[in-house]
This record gives sequence, structure tokens and C-alpha cells, in this order.
Amino acid sequence: MWLSENQEDLSERYDAIIVGSGYGGAVAASRLARLGLQVCLLERGREILPGQYPDNTEQFLEAIQMGTSSGSRGSPTALFDVRCHRDINVLTGCGLGGTSLIDAGVCLRPDRDILQDAIWPDAIQNDQRMPHFYEKAEGMLAPSIYPIGFPLPSKFHRIGQAVQETTVGSKTSRPPLLINFDSLPNRRNAAGVLQEPCVLCGNCMTGCNYGAKSTLLTNYLPDAKRHGAKLFTQIEVLSIQQDGALWRVLIKRITPQKQKEKTLILRSDRVILSAGTLGTTEILLRSQEKGLRLSNALGHRFSGNGNMIGVIFNTNYPMNGVGLNAHTPPIGPCTTGQIDLRLGQALQNNITLTDLAFPEAISKWLPQLLSALAKTHQTGTESLQKRLQEETRIIQSKIRGSSVGAVHNTAALFATAHDGSGGRIIMEKDRIKILWPGISRQPEFYRTNEMLQKIAEQLGGAYLQNPIWNDLLGHGRISWNPLGGAVMADDAKAGVVNHKGQVFSSDCGSEVYSGLYVMDGSVIPRSLGVGPLLTICALSERSCEQIQMERK
Repeated sequence: MWLSENQEDLSERYDAIIVGSGYGGAVAASRLARLGLQVCLLERGREILPGQYPDNTEQFLEAIQMGTSSGSRGSPTALFDVRCHRDINVLTGCGLGGTSLIDAGVCLRPDRDILQDAIWPDAIQNDQRMPHFYEKAEGMLAPSIYPIGFPLPSKFHRIGQAVQETTVGSKTSRPPLLINFDSLPNRRNAAGVLQEPCVLCGNCMTGCNYGAKSTLLTNYLPDAKRHGAKLFTQIEVLSIQQDGALWRVLIKRITPQKQKEKTLILRSDRVILSAGTLGTTEILLRSQEKGLRLSNALGHRFSGNGNMIGVIFNTNYPMNGVGLNAHTPPIGPCTTGQIDLRLGQALQNNITLTDLAFPEAISKWLPQLLSALAKTHQTGTESLQKRLQEETRIIQSKIRGSSVGAVHNTAALFATAHDGSGGRIIMEKDRIKILWPGISRQPEFYRTNEMLQKIAEQLGGAYLQNPIWNDLLGHGRISWNPLGGAVMADDAKAGVVNHKGQVFSSDCGSEVYSGLYVMDGSVIPRSLGVGPLLTICALSERSCEQIQMERK
């Protein structure tokens, strides 16, 4: 069932306009619609249903859009939105449901110490009800553990063993995942949506074509629609301005032909910006340029959530870490387990690792790509027999594909650490630019590299660090979990919004605009040590409760 409305049905006036349909926007749409408000949600991307996600190389290439500080390539509604900057690159999802369409669905709470950091507003640090908001979000998202009786993917089994043999104090577990493993017929979730069971194909990060992944299209968004919210896709929000007691939202429609569309104006009592860290910050920066008074902290405290990816190539063991095809047994979900290296560590030294599966859509490239990268990492210390074994497996993969040989013996790991939130987002020639000189030379990334190198050695493989993390490209990095830019604080000197998500109306003091909120990852003032999706939902649930209380 399609959730989105026809663009022609768009009205000029609403009680609440929500910009973006990711974890924050979906929560806001659901909760405000339940209050009886006339809610309009605006999403830049398309609505994509199961069966329409890319599952081959050609479709994958068509699903990529790439933006730089000088221009963009690809369709503006393409699923994978890659933003390239000198110091750090960012990948997010573009479509109804936001990044939930392409993430691994790992649904974790951060350490309690994270929310006790003095960087948060006092009201957050001292809020004894924060566990309640996490529980409320979990009740709708319905995370589940990869079942004990299911086949244990080789990649996580082998990696877990290697970590335990090389690292004291590590803990291996199966984290909650936003995936349905329940095969009971006619199973409906908390939003009343029928979901199919996971087929263990491993292709979570290119979109679930089987309806088993619990994206926002299966919970908060259909709940919002059922309570009267109107969801519109392929509409870009450019800026916002005050219009007396209302807010004026400047929008334009996005067409596949990229033809120039005239701008339109919508009006609303409330505007909730939930366009993601980059999108929300961009809208606020552009609005500031047009005269909206905002905090000077806008754009500051950008974080990549300490993200890092590494590949352990051509090990001595089958890893079975490439998405399902005709020659492989079940892969499991993209991520099956977590390796927790937080125990006994100082907060800034914490690292968590999760296993990943390469999606089938890129499997054709892997033999050539990974073997080429491996050549740059050869040490020359291996024995002749070892090198012959490695070369034989590489040749097997090149001839017969990713389901055999070196690529079949390869695994990817996703690391989350802490990065200091020292980045800054600025506007330059009407395009955002991320500045963070020297980010990847911070000690935490070298510690993570050393950890992954030890795991690779234990497994007899080559550790291929993030391909763009090198001297030639200035140690650039990529983040899947961008945070900050419009962070929470007690006043406008330190942040852009207060603990409720209300936007400060000047560059000092604690006065806020009436009816203007931010609910997404941009409000989070520091890295979390785990994926941010559950925390974004919990904070958004809290903000929506504040709106409900103020209406009474």
C-alpha cells in the first residue's frame, strides 16, 4: 500500500509541517497526528516499496546521487545520498523513511554515561524519564534478536573468536535488530502492518525487497497516515521564515527530468525540521542568510559518530559475507552480532564493532576491487606457500565470482567510536560544506585500525582499512551516522535548540521561537558510541510529549 499522497492534493495551510521522514520526522508525524493536528510531512525522496530496491550493479549505480561543494550528480531522488567533502564524507538514505531504508537496523541504547555528559542540557542529564522514551520508541520499532536457533553466519562466528583471542575484556552479543524473524502467518506489528519474515539474504543495506526489515515504512509512518497525516514525496524545502503568527515554508517540487520548478509557499502554525543532520542544518543556514535570527552555534559540533569501516580480506576461513545468490547458503541479516569493547575503558576510548554483509548489488565489483586494494597492503613477509594460497583464492573469485575464493573468505566490520564532535557545517555558494581538518588523525581512529589489524592477523587475512583513509586523499573518512549542527543546549550561546527541540530565537539567552522545532540527529551534541537511531526516536518522543503537554 502506498503511503504518499498526490502532490496535487497539497494544501497551502496546515497545523504542523514536518520536513523529512527519517527517525525524527516519522515520530513527529505519528505523535502529532494522534493529537488531532492537521499534519503535512514533506520528503525530498521517493516512496520505494519492497521489490523495488536495487539488486544488481546497474540498478545500484542508478540509485546513487553524489553531491560536492561545487555541484551534484545523479537523480536528486536517488536512494543513496553521498555527500563528498575534503575532510569527511557522509552517506544517508533519500526516500520516504530516510536512512531507515538502507541502514543495518541495529537498535541500541547508548551507555548511561553518554547522556550524563555535561554537553547535554541539564534537563536531559537529569530527566529520570529518558528510559520511558526509549521504551516507547522500542514499542513501536519492535527490535528483535537474531534467533538462537537460526544458522550462525560464518563471518560473525569467526570474527568473534578472533576478537576473544586478541582482546581482553571484549564481549560478544547479538544486538536488537529492526528485522522480523517471526514466520507466523498474518503477523502484524505494533502499527498493524503485515510483515514477512527475514529470508537471511544479507542485503539489508540496499533495501529489503521482502518486507521483513522494520523500516519507518512499516511502523511510525503508516501509523501517522492512519491518524490523518498527509505524506508528500519529491518535495524539497529550501528555507523557512516567520509570517506573523505563522511559519512560511518555501518549497519546490522535484521532477525526474530536473526541469526548473517554480517555488511554492506553505504556511503552518508549527514547523518540525527533521531533514537529518545535513538537511536540517542546510535549511537553517539558508534561512539565517535570509534574515531568520538564530544562534551562532548553528553548524558547529558536527560528528561522524566515530564511524569507520574495515575489510578483512582473503582469510583462512569461509566468511560467507556477500549477499545471497545462487551459490551461497543463507547469509543472515547484514549485521548479526556486536563486539563490545567498552568494558573497563575510559569513555573516549570505547569501541563497538558489528559485522556487515556486502550486498549482492555490488558483488560483481568485489573480486577486482578488493584484490587491487590488497596489493597496496602486502607486507612481503608472507611465506611463498601462503602467497600462493592467497593468489589461488583471488583467481577463483575473479573467475567464478564472489561466492568462492578470496571474496568468500572476506568479511567487513563497522566500527563506532568517539570523535570529539569537532566538525563544522557552513554554507558556501548556497551549498553546505563540512570542515574538519585532521579528523582522521585523531588517536581513536588509529586505535580502531590497530584493533582491526589484530583481528585480520588472527584470521590470516589482510586488513583493508577504509579505501579513502590514506595519505593521498588526506585521510578522508565516511560516516553513516552524521550528528550535530543544530545541537541541544541550555542557551543559545552553546546550542541551537533547547532540551525540547525548540529553536532559540537569538544568539544569546534562552528565548525560543513559538512553533519551530528540530527533531533529528542534528540536535545530538556528541558521538553516542552506538548507532543513533533509537536515541533520535527517544528524543523525538520526548519533544512530542512536550508539545502535547503545552497544548493542554
